[in-house]
Amino acid sequence: MEKAYSYRFYPTPEQESLLRRTLGCVRLVYNQALHERTQAWYERQERVGYSQTSSMLTNWKKQEDLDFLNQVSCVPLQQGLRHLQTAFTNFFVGRAKYPNFKKKHQGGSAEFTKSAFKFKNGQIYLAKCLEPLAYKCRWYGRNYIEIDRWFPSSKRCSNCGHIVEKMPLNIREWDCPNCGTHHDRDLNASKNILAAGLAVSVCGASVRPEQSKSVKATAKKQKPKL
Repeated sequence: MEKAYSYRFYPTPEQESLLRRTLGCVRLVYNQALHERTQAWYERQERVGYSQTSSMLTNWKKQEDLDFLNQVSCVPLQQGLRHLQTAFTNFFVGRAKYPNFKKKHQGGSAEFTKSAFKFKNGQIYLAKCLEPLAYKCRWYGRNYIEIDRWFPSSKRCSNCGHIVEKMPLNIREWDCPNCGTHHDRDLNASKNILAAGLAVSVCGASVRPEQSKSVKATAKKQKPKL
């Protein structure tokens, strides 16, 4: 199961400079927070967590000698503190050794979350939602059922199952010629899709049941028979 994608990045000189500054700031904040937490424990037997180091970061940015921390995104700096918190958690439960200070020659990394990005003029179509939806269902152990693209969800009466022959897009409301039920096009389609999905989930029934067909549906409301 794919969980992430890896891409090679070719930054411009300006972007490379900013990335190098960001990596350096992440390393500095991580090491400074590790120093503060270590000192608090060995000197005062106090445990310092993520929330305290986050407050420290705010104060560090106000110091004149650390003012350059304001020149990079705050997101990777906060993520570095969260990674340090995870490292300490693993240490205390015996899954890892005591956290080490990060060294410059070891390279570095910076994590940006979704909140650190903005998409301009971006669009996502409904069809694109199927892939992440299927992935999420598999991940959380849920049932994912995709009906056939030709399933007559709009043309089928959700009350009696009757299927009209044609349903032009301009018709938003219609009356079933078989049972007389008045339908909102989209609401009726959603009921049919839900029923089809539940049928497949429960007993494996077909999502395209055979029903009698009628003439073209019209938007004009039919008079009930007396």
